[in-house]
Amino acid sequence: MVKWSEWSSAWRSGKGSRNYDSVIMIGIVESDNPPLQLVMGREALQNAKDRIGPHLKDIGQWADVTISADFDETYPIEFPK
Repeated sequence: MVKWSEWSSAWRSGKGSRNYDSVIMIGIVESDNPPLQLVMGREALQNAKDRIGPHLKDIGQWADVTISADFDETYPIEFPK
């Protein structure tokens, strides 16, 4: 089996290389802890952050209400504003 280091040195040809996506994917497959989801490139990363950010903000603001749904928790007195 070809290792990541061999592929990386053989195929990496600089910024924006079409081959580099393949090198990354091979490295992910060989890794011990591959991501469940991966975005590739600056623009894709920013788009993902822009899309996920508002959801994370809502989750954080409503965390007390969310936790209060557990049977052993007290219901919060106030909802977030």
